[in-house]
Amino acid sequence: LKPVWRKGQRRLRRQGEFFAWLGIPTLSDCMDRNATSGGIADVSYDLALWNLVIRPTRTTYDAAQLGPREFKVSDVAVVREDVDLRSKRGCLLCCSHFLPKGAKAGPEGLPVVVYLHGNSSNRLEAGGIVATLLTNGISLFCFDAAGCGLSEGDYISLGWHEREDLALVLEHLRKQPGTGPIGLWGRSMGAVTALLHADRDPGLCAICLDSPFASLRRLAEDLAQSR
Repeated sequence: LKPVWRKGQRRLRRQGEFFAWLGIPTLSDCMDRNATSGGIADVSYDLALWNLVIRPTRTTYDAAQLGPREFKVSDVAVVREDVDLRSKRGCLLCCSHFLPKGAKAGPEGLPVVVYLHGNSSNRLEAGGIVATLLTNGISLFCFDAAGCGLSEGDYISLGWHEREDLALVLEHLRKQPGTGPIGLWGRSMGAVTALLHADRDPGLCAICLDSPFASLRRLAEDLAQSR
């Protein structure tokens, strides 16, 4: 039982680090407050906020909504390759790679943009930029973050754990023959994920950030007030 206990302790430490970053009480903090102060109403609010942040409504879809595996954008033939990756946390991540069919990569390889969707969203969000990228000779890789879309996982962390999922995706791409310069395009939670990863990855060639939040604590407060 010791290995299982140690694994559980490591998981609790990681969760504690995330909530310290967020600036809201952990579940154990809430329980401790209830035991010492009897403030059930306050504890209920903390638990509601805790759940609101890490378990927003999951936006699911049918895989058929990804469209055909082969199609044309203008005069460019496109093929979609689906792949599942297993994260360090044990979650299966559902991914798609849109590539120009039969394209010959140059000396530096074929450029690729990794699209990172926002909170309560999924990889379908990337559909709006498929044509823009593929007609300019750039492939597109997108995926459902853990806890989102069709990927496994029970909660999200607004970029904290998602950066590790992104690292896994980039490792996968860099192992593929013909992969060239890699850029990131993130929106909301995806933009923060890109920021949290970028400072440790000097190999990235470009980053596009759409609406990242400046303060996670402020975001949590805004979410609470909106409900």
